[in-house]
Amino acid sequence: MRLCISARGVVLEDPSRGVLEQRLRLLLGGWACRIRQAKVFIEDVNGPKGGLDLRCTIEAVLTASGTVTVRARGTDVDMVLRSAARRLVRRVKREFCRRRFGVRAGDLFDAGSLHSGERSLQANR
Repeated sequence: MRLCISARGVVLEDPSRGVLEQRLRLLLGGWACRIRQAKVFIEDVNGPKGGLDLRCTIEAVLTASGTVTVRARGTDVDMVLRSAARRLVRRVKREFCRRRFGVRAGDLFDAGSLHSGERSLQANR
């Protein structure tokens, strides 16, 4: 997975960029291999006023095809990155389950395990 991190209104030094890259790869876990390229944009929405002013947008190009975009807002860089990464994992799972099984990811994972979900799909055919 190629990763590009950019920031506007937030100072990201070289060591913190490396930490962010490492943390994002860790949060994505095994789903990172399903992503060809990810662009992370972190920006300070309302300047030095404070509050929920950081926004993290992750645009991921999937290996199978298609693009997934997620956004999160928060007060610090680590928090918005974690929140956006969790959302990205859920969206990537949903996309790949939809393509593979023709159903939403929640329908399969709520059934207990992937194998029981496969059995219920075969029973419906």
